[in-house]
Amino acid sequence: MDKGSPQIFCRMKTGVVKYDDSFFYLERKGIKGLLAAKLHSKSKVDSYISIQNIQEAACHPGVTGITRPYIRLYYKKNNVKKNRLIIFPSVIEGGDIDYELFVGFLSDKKIPIKKKKIIGNSKTKD
Repeated sequence: MDKGSPQIFCRMKTGVVKYDDSFFYLERKGIKGLLAAKLHSKSKVDSYISIQNIQEAACHPGVTGITRPYIRLYYKKNNVKKNRLIIFPSVIEGGDIDYELFVGFLSDKKIPIKKKKIIGNSKTKD
């Protein structure tokens, strides 16, 4: 990987997560991404998140046919506490694989993880 050139890491519901040596970059792509950008054009959402500024991650696995997996990152930017929701594709679309990849990456970076257990979901681990 070239320093400074983001590589695709995993899929989100509305695009992809890319990363380089120190940042996550959340990029909207495809029809869902265009719709989300249009609907949320006035909201101030961070697309770049410094990995070293992430303080904690709340991880919620999806349940097939009911909910999508998602992760809420808690981080600081310019000494202001912020959070960013990352929603993955549905479990039926393989979003559980992207979710587990992201959780593994956060774990490797020693970011504290709060993993939620959903009753009836056999894939959920504590």
